[in-house]
Amino acid sequence: MRSKKCLPLRLVPIMYPSRTQFRLKPRNSSGLTTPLLSAAMIEDDTESQQGDGYLLLDTPTHTTDTVPEPGLEGPVPAIECVPWPGRTYMIRNRASDGVLAREGGRLVLKRAMDLTGCGWHWACVEREDGWLGFRETSSGVYLGRDDRGGFRASATEHRARQLFDLRRHPEGGYQLLSICWWARLRMAVDMKTQNLVEISGSRSESVEAALWDFVRIEDCFMYP
Repeated sequence: MRSKKCLPLRLVPIMYPSRTQFRLKPRNSSGLTTPLLSAAMIEDDTESQQGDGYLLLDTPTHTTDTVPEPGLEGPVPAIECVPWPGRTYMIRNRASDGVLAREGGRLVLKRAMDLTGCGWHWACVEREDGWLGFRETSSGVYLGRDDRGGFRASATEHRARQLFDLRRHPEGGYQLLSICWWARLRMAVDMKTQNLVEISGSRSESVEAALWDFVRIEDCFMYP
């Protein structure tokens, strides 16, 4: 039985994700997954730049769900959990409480009360080589780099630009790390523009690497 308490919420209908479980690759001494970037991945990434996965698409060629998720009618519960393949999450920015969502084909940070009509259910998936990815369930597209210093969600396949690793922060939350060749880039939020940007370290000029909470979708709609 869950020991932590949620803030009161009114129940909103939801289609629950699959509960299929997956196993992660072996972890290193720090508890992080350590998949390798292979030459085949680089070749696959280079060849895919001309494919559908990297066009700026507002409507993907294939979707698994067709109805945008409902919004929340109350505060987001203060329940943080470990991201795991086979589960679906709300991804929330710790600094602003903004929820990562897809609106009109664009990635945005929205207040929990303003999520109606947006795609904000992110299914955590894993490739055979151990890299994680996050698929927005209402559109079927993956979170990924846009090759212009930012992020987007438009690719319908889980390829190199849609690969992510996670790093737990000592004070709570996770850094989201994407890859560019052999480098890991951190997702950050430009607080002036509210745009998602990538930085090569924990801080770049006035932008710091963002910390994200992963809240299971089931927990967002619990009874008080």
